[in-house]
Amino acid sequence: MIPRSRHDTHLSRLLNQFPVVGLVGARQVGKTTLARSLAASAPGPVTFFDLEDPADLARLADPRLALESLTGLVVIDEVQHSEGLFALLRVLVDRPGNHAMQEAVRILSVDWEDCYYWATHRGAEIDLLVFEGSRRIGLEFKRTSAPRMTRSMHSALVDLKLDRIFVLFPGDTRFPLHERVDAVGLTLACTDGLL
Repeated sequence: MIPRSRHDTHLSRLLNQFPVVGLVGARQVGKTTLARSLAASAPGPVTFFDLEDPADLARLADPRLALESLTGLVVIDEVQHSEGLFALLRVLVDRPGNHAMQEAVRILSVDWEDCYYWATHRGAEIDLLVFEGSRRIGLEFKRTSAPRMTRSMHSALVDLKLDRIFVLFPGDTRFPLHERVDAVGLTLACTDGLL
């Protein structure tokens, strides 16, 4: 195998920047080898599909069912063998909160293993509960230009003893909702961070 550390580094950088990355090139130039190399060193779960393998083709017979609940790195080798998969990938990636959640985890530089969903039987919930050292941070993802405090946020501050809650929304501004709760536009969070 030819070492491709420059390619590995570039591909890792792209995956940190974009939710979907395609490797395109002629046959037998090392695309699959590069993808497997990246998968071997990826933190968190990795799911690999090879669409020249009948078993993987069968797993993707209903691609939405197969892909919708996956987290971490998903590699789909020989993706050109599946008509309509690109449109579904766009739908899955563009779901509200999906990209924003990945960006928030990247911005906070935490592992997915330190991230949780929290809910009570009364209906209070926090989209993402993050333990960062001794700090407890709540993240909410809202699809509005004017997010507001909710009962769930009040409950989470008290019940979970949260240090902060950040409400991420489409935008490029930041404003307080409470002494420990800030609404932060995703564009601004990506450039300036959350803390």
